[in-house]
Amino acid sequence: MAGVAEIMCKYGAGDKVLQLEQFDTMGFHEYYGVTELFKDLQSLIKRAEYIQTNYDKIVIHDYSEFKLNFPKSKVILVFHGSKLRGLNEKELETVKDYPCYVTTSDLFDILPFAKHLPAPVDSDLFKKDVEGYGWIAINRPYQRDLIEKRIKARYPDVQYYERNASSIIRYEDMPDFLSQYKHYVILLTLCYNRLVRDYPNTVALLKLT
Repeated sequence: MAGVAEIMCKYGAGDKVLQLEQFDTMGFHEYYGVTELFKDLQSLIKRAEYIQTNYDKIVIHDYSEFKLNFPKSKVILVFHGSKLRGLNEKELETVKDYPCYVTTSDLFDILPFAKHLPAPVDSDLFKKDVEGYGWIAINRPYQRDLIEKRIKARYPDVQYYERNASSIIRYEDMPDFLSQYKHYVILLTLCYNRLVRDYPNTVALLKLT
């Protein structure tokens, strides 16, 4: 979820994030100080069930299968992409009775009744009057064979940065890293058997303009 829940808390949408330790490789819990980390899912769910009585709403990012662990009137579902695209028709039917939000507009093709909630940006992190140069693309290792070739066809001088376990940039260091460049390139594969489309990365776009 790339820190979306933590940034939402910063701007008033809550004060607590529960996250699996393996998903916070960039250090969002250290930076924002609102996250409890758990080594296993069972411990996370148990903690969520325990504290839910203190909250009016429970926002579940992507993992809608856990909605039944909480009172229906409290649950809000937020989808970011990959998880939603993997739901079958039966699973999609089960979310229709809940308030649903999607963070990118292409997801309306899958969840047309949802509302659009763009992923928030922590503007306090961004620098002004920084003159970078060149192009940078950051993607996961398993995407490299598919994506690098397509990006370089359009932007031959792009530097392709592979995001893996040994090259993770800490969240607090990302603005300095991105300020070296003028343009950020991202290519998203939306679904199987569909055209690959280009979408600007909101976070990077705001950083680099």
